[in-house]
Amino acid sequence: MTEDMFTQLRAEIRSGLDVTLTLQDGQLMEYIERRVLEDYRLANLTSSEKRKWVRRLYDSFRGLDVLQPLVDDRSVSEIMINSHEQIFVEQNGRVRKLALHFESQERLEDIIQAIVSGVNRVVNESSPIVDARLKDGSRVNIVLPPIALKGPTMTIRKFPEHPLTMEQLIEKGSLSKEAARFMQTLVRSKYNVFISGGQALARRHF
Repeated sequence: MTEDMFTQLRAEIRSGLDVTLTLQDGQLMEYIERRVLEDYRLANLTSSEKRKWVRRLYDSFRGLDVLQPLVDDRSVSEIMINSHEQIFVEQNGRVRKLALHFESQERLEDIIQAIVSGVNRVVNESSPIVDARLKDGSRVNIVLPPIALKGPTMTIRKFPEHPLTMEQLIEKGSLSKEAARFMQTLVRSKYNVFISGGQALARRHF
C-alpha cells in the first residue's frame, strides 16, 4: 500500500460521502468495502491485502489511522510518536521502531486534535502540553511545538488486560523474592506506600 495511493483513495472516498448524512460505523465500513472491491487500481491485490486496505481506510475515518492496530494489539504496552515519521512501540518488554509513519505532520495533528476533543481538552501553541485518555482508558501525553522541536509528539500508555501478579513480576525478574516479601509485609501492616515508576509517582493507601 503506497501512501500516495492511500491518500488519493481516501480523498476520493471522502468526496463521495454525502455530508448531509450521518453514517453509522457499519454503513461506512460497507461503503469503503464496496469502493475498494470496485477500484480497478486494486484489482491485482489478494483478498487479505484488500481487507487491510479496508481496515486502514476505515481507521483513518473513525479510528486513529496507522495507530489503531497498535492500540488494538494487546501485546503492545506503549506507543511512542516522536514525529509523524517516527513511531516506536514497547512490545513484550522490548522497544522497537516501526516501519509505519503518518502521511504528513498535518495528519498527525488531526489525530491529536481528535483525541483531545473527545475528552474536552485543548492543546495548541499557547498550551502545548496536555494529558488525556483514550476510550479504553489508555493514558495519552501530547507535546506540540514550540516545546517539541521535531513536530508533534505523543505517547500512549496502555493498561494490561490482566494486571501482573507478584509471582509474575518475580518470574520476569522485575522484583526479587525478598522485595516481594517486604511489600507483602507492608501491605498486611497497612502502611502508606509510595510506588514510583518511569511514568508517574503514585500514592496508595493499604
